[in-house]
Amino acid sequence: MHFFNPRTLLCLLSLCLSHAALAIQTQPESLNIHVLPAWQQSLLGLVDVSLDGGGNFHASGGGLIELELDDPSAEERFLSLCIEIGESIWLNGHYAGYHHSALSDAPDSGLMGADKAALLSQLFDEVYPVFGGDIDDQRASELGALALQVSVWEIINETGPELDPLAGSVIFRNDRAFTSGLAFNGQALETAQLWLQALDGNAPIRRDLVAISKPGNQDLVVQRPPPEHAPAPVPTPLWLLTGFLLAGVVASTRRRHIGVRQTANQ
Repeated sequence: MHFFNPRTLLCLLSLCLSHAALAIQTQPESLNIHVLPAWQQSLLGLVDVSLDGGGNFHASGGGLIELELDDPSAEERFLSLCIEIGESIWLNGHYAGYHHSALSDAPDSGLMGADKAALLSQLFDEVYPVFGGDIDDQRASELGALALQVSVWEIINETGPELDPLAGSVIFRNDRAFTSGLAFNGQALETAQLWLQALDGNAPIRRDLVAISKPGNQDLVVQRPPPEHAPAPVPTPLWLLTGFLLAGVVASTRRRHIGVRQTANQ
């Protein structure tokens, strides 16, 4: 897999944006989103993932994904990271009916619970405290965004006793850039491994981290802005965690699962 047609599907994981995320305006009961097309995405990566301890691998795209409200009058964009590996979202896709939930109550395909939500919260505290900012004190890059996405997927999906992207029930390999296919030669996976080894989950779940969910589509983690930055009179402003995928995004010219697709309205 080298170059990818813009009509790609990001299905299993997610990614990040290089500039500061902007507050998004939304109604508390529902959120309609537009995933920006491939040429407007800059921090996506690809990785092969196995959910059966290395028996079978498939390509997944993820990192920090840029979205906007699906509203002709809306100008705000936001970032997100994919939560699920088994559900999809498409580049340039339009989605209605997303709903907010507590991080511990996502994804809708199987709750992560408080323990994994605490690990995610600690990960963001230490590595990516402000969506749209630096990743681990380095300027956001495709490599760093993919490492962040792999870390999120590992926390949520690993069933073994240790968080290690190179071992256990969930294994990753062949990390590379999304657009060019440039190989990272394991650097993104090694970075994720270092971050994960430092986590103990002994931290409160941050209230600014929430999920937006829709059954049958990729669930995403987003960040609320501080109250003093919340634009009135918006009842529930959010920042999308950019981030993977997309939370589990998959991409392929052969229509392999890739977290985000570019197609018609959903």
